Amino acid sequence: MKITIFLFHPDLKESSVNQALIKDITTEVRNIYELYPDENINIKAEQDALLRSDRIVFQFPMYWYSVPPTYEKMV
Repeated sequence: MKITIFLFHPDLKESSVNQALIKDITTEVRNIYELYPDENINIKAEQDALLRSDRIVFQFPMYWYSVPPTYEKMV
């Protein structure tokens, strides 16, 4: 089973919780803020990553209470 984590965190090094969640993961982690620092998201590449996956996890800071702005650009 192919699992892909789409990680949306603007400052991952400051988040011990999010770091712990992706530590030792053997699946693909797509750090959106790292991949696209200018927030110019390659929609085709991300759609392809979604299609290659059997399971998809969207991970972002819990205190946001909503999806990140960069996620909204992907849909």
